Amino acid sequence: MNRIVKGLVVGAVGGGVIAWYRAYQDGVPAADAARSAARTGVPQGAAVGLAVGILFDRRARRVARKAQAAQRMRSLTAQTAAAAAAAREFALPAIRDAAERARPILKSAGEQALVKARPAVEQARGRASEVAHRAAPVLKDAAEKAGPVLRDAAERARTLVAA
Repeated sequence: MNRIVKGLVVGAVGGGVIAWYRAYQDGVPAADAARSAARTGVPQGAAVGLAVGILFDRRARRVARKAQAAQRMRSLTAQTAAAAAAAREFALPAIRDAAERARPILKSAGEQALVKARPAVEQARGRASEVAHRAAPVLKDAAEKAGPVLRDAAERARTLVAA
């Protein structure tokens, strides 16, 4: 509100002075120039000053709102950081305690899984060995039959490349 009043007063004084100076430059006597300035220049200058004051007041309010919002955001950020630090301080011992309590349980579960998995691994190893022994003669026979075919194909490829 203070900017609006300042704008009004400064505009009225400025408009009056400008109107008086123009009239005085045109050759009007000083007293008549003052009356003319009071009738036309002061109200016009006051209107312009009022408009400028309103614009400055709105701008100042907008800047103040932005600054206030930024301050609130900084405050909220600081509060959030403090809350997160407090939550960490509160939760960290509980997490460590839970991990300590879970360690023997997990160790026992791992040992049990290892005990149960060993026979399956041994059985799989035996089956894999058996399959490999059975497959060896078949693969050897296939390699012997594929040898001449592969040599023939290689010869053909060489002749094609050479041509």
